[in-house]
Amino acid sequence: MIPGVPTLGIRFDIGKIDSGDYGGFCWKTFWRAVNIGKIRGATLFEGDTYSGNVYCIAVQIANAAVFDEIEAALERNEDFGKIAASPRFVRGGAVTSEPLIGTGQVDASDQLVGGINSGAALKAVLAEKRDAPQVLPSPETGDVQGMSDADRILEGHTDEVLAVAITPDGARIVSGGQDEAMRVWNLDSGRPERTLKGFSGLVSAVAITPDGARIVSGSWDNTVRVWNLASGRIELARKGPIGYVWAVAITPDGASIVSGWLDTPVRVWDLAGVRPDATLEGNKRSVWALAVTHDGNRVISGGLDHTVRVWDLKSGRLEGTLEGHTGSVNAVAVTAEGDLIVSGGDKSVRVWVAPAQSAAPMQVPEPAPTQPTVPVQTPAVVPLVWMPTHLAPPGGMAAWDAPDPSRPPVVQLAEQLELVVESSAGAWTQVRAVNGWRGWVDGRLLIPRL
Repeated sequence: MIPGVPTLGIRFDIGKIDSGDYGGFCWKTFWRAVNIGKIRGATLFEGDTYSGNVYCIAVQIANAAVFDEIEAALERNEDFGKIAASPRFVRGGAVTSEPLIGTGQVDASDQLVGGINSGAALKAVLAEKRDAPQVLPSPETGDVQGMSDADRILEGHTDEVLAVAITPDGARIVSGGQDEAMRVWNLDSGRPERTLKGFSGLVSAVAITPDGARIVSGSWDNTVRVWNLASGRIELARKGPIGYVWAVAITPDGASIVSGWLDTPVRVWDLAGVRPDATLEGNKRSVWALAVTHDGNRVISGGLDHTVRVWDLKSGRLEGTLEGHTGSVNAVAVTAEGDLIVSGGDKSVRVWVAPAQSAAPMQVPEPAPTQPTVPVQTPAVVPLVWMPTHLAPPGGMAAWDAPDPSRPPVVQLAEQLELVVESSAGAWTQVRAVNGWRGWVDGRLLIPRL
């Protein structure tokens, strides 16, 4: 063996192997479990050990970090568990002192050069994978036939897992569940890298920004949080008015979060804290599922009111309501072109043609000149950072819950009250107060805050 090179030994109990060619059997087990690309440049060794009745495969490679991945891959392999010796793995001098002989090297193109047992076993395993039967659904039950066990099982949660997401580079998995925690997993090794805590309710939804830098979580503690994936720190947090968060989604540009809550509105808020928040009104009951079209122009929602709704994200307009489900809509998705919407619920999956996008802007009547005063009603979402843009005029001003002068106002705002302007439609302007309350006012009366 090569002195001074990091070494991992994988040990097999010969007495547990029901085969005359125990060396070939051990190599097949090794190649079935380990991705050859992970040991590019490694030199391989094999042989019986001095301790007797133990066959050892050794890997020597400069990058010792891959040893953890090799061990994890073998630990997940059921066959290795049946024939492994004790201890299963040894490193360094405990391996190089054994009478092992060279049996090949993995070259730059991931080919095995040289070797007898190792090379023949690798060819046999590659042939197995090539000739494996195609997985087809059973015509009787629709169940998948011929499916083997999961490639790997990631264990660490102490209760049901409710949400998973994969980073764009495919390197990590994020999971959340009823144990009120999120876990970040290394996909290659299957080991947890970090546990994110601080929730006071189960984690019902997770999503990852397109750049892979941040995680968005939704929880039954009534919060949406943004986490830095690398550090595990919370960067932003938003608490809603009532109830649980059921679903979260992120726009393709990574700039906005869309969230569905126990109460009916879909909420949209800016990750950078620059653009105003928005609410998409129209659902009659809780929103359980969300998707954003690939162009970032539309939001698809589904929920407890048995409907699928399509929203224009920029204007907040409800562009279509798809009705037909007889139960709650638990999942929604949209094709890359945005022309088809898929929804799941009530024991059915339904495919819909997306409604045409509206060409004309929404027409909104002008506010009436005078309105009576009424008490303030329940606050909505509490903002993360308060940066008021306007003030209420001298004498205060009336506010409505919708841009409709035929309805009575819901509040008389005090003069000099600090407000944030969120959107406008004609002379109507939607504003938000520091306590999270939102309403519509005559924007012509507002005073810009210097």
